[in-house]
Amino acid sequence: LVDKSVDSCALHYIRSLRFLIEHEFERRRINRFQMFTRADMPWSYRFPTALGFSFEGRLCRYGADGADYHLFSKVRE
Repeated sequence: LVDKSVDSCALHYIRSLRFLIEHEFERRRINRFQMFTRADMPWSYRFPTALGFSFEGRLCRYGADGADYHLFSKVRE
């Protein structure tokens, strides 16, 4: 059974990852992060946008198995 603690746990991970991404922008002077997600996965759009990534497009038949993927990016401000 899934309870409400799962949502608060997910929120904690999102906040932690956002912090780490911002930290790496500064520490390593990175200009751009990219993320690829399988288009057929339920979380494939929600997770990257929750981290502040922008949707850039769909990569048709990009995977080795012919699956479509989404491309997201986050650029230094």
